[in-house]
Amino acid sequence: MCSRIAVRIGGGGLISSLQEVAGRVAALAVQRRRDEELLANAPDDFLDPIMSTLMLDPVTLPSSRTTVDRTTIARLYSYSIFISILLMLS
Repeated sequence: MCSRIAVRIGGGGLISSLQEVAGRVAALAVQRRRDEELLANAPDDFLDPIMSTLMLDPVTLPSSRTTVDRTTIARLYSYSIFISILLMLS
């Protein structure tokens, strides 16, 4: 019923656009479910030891020889720089 009203007031194009978006979202949801099923049984060696998430870009830290995900260590490094700057300013 709503779609008929929207067509009458000139919103037919909007409806088709929304249906297209809904189709894309549904397809992405199916793909995400498949990906999660594949990754559910990932070995513990593939998990970031800090965040317990699957490492997509693992790097080995030179000082500890620990392997972590690059985004995790970059985020922590950025945070530590931010804290250092705040401490210098106070």
